[in-house]
Amino acid sequence: MQARAHEKERIARQLRRRAFWLSGALVLVLIAATVAGLFAVATQRTAAEVRGLALLSAAQLAQERGDPIRRGRWQLQHSNTPRPVPQAETVLAQIGYTPGTRTRIGGLFSGVEGIAITPDATSVVAGGEGGTMLLLDLHSGQVLRRFEGHSHNIESMALSPDGQMVLSGAWDGTARLWDLASAQERYRFTTDTGQVNSVTFTPDGTTALVGTETGQIALLHTAGGRVFATLEGHTAAVKGLAVSPDGQMVLSGAWDGTARLWDLASGTLLQQFTRHTAEVNGVAFSPDGRLAASGSHDMSVRVWDLISGEEIWQLTGHTAPVWTVAFSPDGQTLYSGSWDNTIRVWDVAKGRILETLHGNVDVVRQIAITPDGRQMVSSNWSGIVRLWDLYPVPLVAKRAHAGISMQGAAFSPDGQQVASGGDDGTVRLWNVRDDLSERVLEGHRAPVRAIAFSPNGRRMVTGSYDLTVRVWDVPTGRELQRFTGHSEEVIAVAFHPDGEMIASGSWDNTIQLWNSATGALIYRLVHADGVQAVAFSPDGQTIVSAGEDATLSIWSVATGQDVRRWVAHRSAITGLAFDATGQMLLSSSDDTTVRLWQLDSKQELIERILTNRYVPTLDCEQRERYQIERGC
Repeated sequence: MQARAHEKERIARQLRRRAFWLSGALVLVLIAATVAGLFAVATQRTAAEVRGLALLSAAQLAQERGDPIRRGRWQLQHSNTPRPVPQAETVLAQIGYTPGTRTRIGGLFSGVEGIAITPDATSVVAGGEGGTMLLLDLHSGQVLRRFEGHSHNIESMALSPDGQMVLSGAWDGTARLWDLASAQERYRFTTDTGQVNSVTFTPDGTTALVGTETGQIALLHTAGGRVFATLEGHTAAVKGLAVSPDGQMVLSGAWDGTARLWDLASGTLLQQFTRHTAEVNGVAFSPDGRLAASGSHDMSVRVWDLISGEEIWQLTGHTAPVWTVAFSPDGQTLYSGSWDNTIRVWDVAKGRILETLHGNVDVVRQIAITPDGRQMVSSNWSGIVRLWDLYPVPLVAKRAHAGISMQGAAFSPDGQQVASGGDDGTVRLWNVRDDLSERVLEGHRAPVRAIAFSPNGRRMVTGSYDLTVRVWDVPTGRELQRFTGHSEEVIAVAFHPDGEMIASGSWDNTIQLWNSATGALIYRLVHADGVQAVAFSPDGQTIVSAGEDATLSIWSVATGQDVRRWVAHRSAITGLAFDATGQMLLSSSDDTTVRLWQLDSKQELIERILTNRYVPTLDCEQRERYQIERGC
């Protein structure tokens, strides 16, 4: 019995030993399999990340080279990778919400010289090398009509004010008037002095003006094509023509280096502008007829006062001759196109550049603004016609308090009280019903610039030029907290929807997030310039900041990460407000506009870009290089 017991114990020990080794082997196998799996995942992830970084680098390189079209293409591809960088949506927002090329029409010309937009802004007439002239659908690029007749390059064209006729001038020495609906030639004017360089209509459409190679400006009756007057004085080719909005004056620019102002009725020379140091090309009147602009081979744009004849601004920045200039319909903005392949946007009142539009790969030959001022068409010597969105693309853009910078007050959540801050450092609580001041809160030692109520209306936060943020008890008017940390004036404040967090924005370029109960600093977020407005989304997950740089920045409250950023206005943004859903954002600005933004999801943003921006497809070599598709 004892021997049998020892044998059983020996067998048991062997079985335990085998089980131990088997379990150990199994663990090793599982570890090996896990490691192999993790390695495979890591390899796959690494490959995806490498591909994503390569696409991101291509987008950044395109941006540095001033090529937003290719930047958009690479950025969209990068955003579709498994692990896009956190800043990807910021770039998508810049592409989707800011000005850019909406449509690109190419392959129809070897070079486009003249363009003219139809009054309904749905189509454009374009003329170019070889005498080709086409009516194109602005959005699809479809050829609607073809005008045949010119035997040489078309340099200029204009649509009659009623949109029924188009006038073209060409190197074949003729100017021709066409019926837009039928594309039939009505009549032609032939000059024996060389090519026709510029054409335009008077506002009533009864007179056509034709600028020639030798400096004459012929005036023709549109009804029959008869020349009834000639303006003489220029000694070289007239490259630009414009008629004042009231139809009484003509502005001309010529290669004799001058721009000249004429009385249309008498043909008398009224002013001669001689400040350019080289040939003058495009000219334009402001919509109110008080200013004129001219672009020149001296690479400058000059703005003139037509009453005094004095130069108001010399706008510099182009690095090559300026071919074309155009005012916006409201007269606040001036656009210039140049041989440096860019279109520059200028603030007329301040004489400063607002932005530079890239995307053209050749000389910008002509620009034309749509009647509502929201879009522009440009042509270049590579035969491309582009439709641009000129303004950021909110759902609504209304002009409010024209010419006045907008600042706000704060309503209590129940709508019964209004709080206002004064230059004397006081905060006043107003009863909405009787319009009487209920209480004066004192404590700030400088003007109070920002006010916000807590969600339950029992507390109020204020920001002041004394660099402090203060929290007040509304029923008693007692100061509860004082936050210090900003190094410059506090311009904006906001409560988080749960009331436990406060955001403050300052001229020191920071947004500071505070614990509303303890005053502890949670985050310090850095904006690109002075902050004038902050707002939490209704769900409390994001905060938006805006300010002097005219940009909107969206931040994650949980991480402090900058999620999206785009230029939203033409001047400093002064106010922000979300709707109840958090899907729409309202912004107000010193540019005198209020804009309503749809805050798209990432996928909606991508769809917006694909719908509203020209994004070229990748060719086979590019798809293989970035491992998007092999063997294509």
